[in-house]
Amino acid sequence: MKIIFAVFSHPDDCELWAAGILKKHINMGDTVRAFFFHQLTDKRIEESRRALAILGVSPVFIHTPDYELPDFENFISLTKNEIPDIIISHWDDDTHLEHRLIFEHTLHFAHYLKRYRKLTPIFLMASTYFMSGRHKNFRPSVIFDISPHIEQKIEAIKCHVSQKPAFLLDDIMSQNRIFGKQVGVAYAEGFMEYPLFGFKRTALRNDLSDLL
Repeated sequence: MKIIFAVFSHPDDCELWAAGILKKHINMGDTVRAFFFHQLTDKRIEESRRALAILGVSPVFIHTPDYELPDFENFISLTKNEIPDIIISHWDDDTHLEHRLIFEHTLHFAHYLKRYRKLTPIFLMASTYFMSGRHKNFRPSVIFDISPHIEQKIEAIKCHVSQKPAFLLDDIMSQNRIFGKQVGVAYAEGFMEYPLFGFKRTALRNDLSDLL
């Protein structure tokens, strides 16, 4: 059984860019923990709990001031009993400042795992709005078929009523169709692997286990 950490800034982020692959791994019997930090209003937490219940993902909400990094020692304390095999977070070239801050926090965590827990996890970066970065467009190097889970992904996104899900779905379904076309399936999610310590194992894969 694998342990997967989904480390994202806002309550709807993992549903938008990783719900399909996370649901796939829940169905495979793996453990998925989702962590969120910014804009944790009561309304958004309630929406997130409903959405993640559809996927079977366990959420952890860590209140962090807007546009600030999380408390790293607190995060280490909260995660000390589990070591992830795979971490999914934001793209390092994301245009959203809070997304980039959580990428930096997650990178710090990955380095901590290597130095103090003697593990180098797989670190995958998710897409973003309209696949647009600060310096380039998002081009995934790892693509997973999520066609069997697309309806649950849509249902989960629709739970985020405060975030105007119809607008979000237009962008996300377009991305998932584009990524799917690249590997000959209806819908797919794409990721880029961050080369921790120079190691990189990217390819087209059936699921996250193929990376290990």
